[in-house]
Amino acid sequence: MIKRVISVITAITILLFPTAAFTQQGRIAPIKKGQAAPFNGLVYDYKADAVMSARREASEARHKIDKEHALALKDAKHKAQLQSVVASKEAAQKRYNEIGKIKDNRMTSLEKQVLDHKDYSMWWFSGGVIGGILITLASAWALGQATQVDRSN
Repeated sequence: MIKRVISVITAITILLFPTAAFTQQGRIAPIKKGQAAPFNGLVYDYKADAVMSARREASEARHKIDKEHALALKDAKHKAQLQSVVASKEAAQKRYNEIGKIKDNRMTSLEKQVLDHKDYSMWWFSGGVIGGILITLASAWALGQATQVDRSN
């Protein structure tokens, strides 16, 4: 969020103040104590120059460190996300394999039941025919007995 605000402020500054881009290169002219400067501007001694150079170098180093830190942080985030996705994929693969094993075992069990199943249809048919014959004979006998009882009366 802060980076966005800084980016917007920087963009507005660059758009509103483009004159800074058209400035001339700085001039360097060595002068001695008591001598008049050959141009308008700031004059500072070697110690001030060293302080400014050190600040600039420290700022560049700080920027480099911040950039490396931000890159390392993003890299760590991406690695963590990648590890999470890989772990999720592995868990899904393991679950898929386990479900496959369960289904294979169930199919093997059903195949075994089908293959080991004995066909009793011939016995059921024979039992039905014999039962039908017995019922027919019993009905005929009962009918014959009923007609004899009617004749005797």
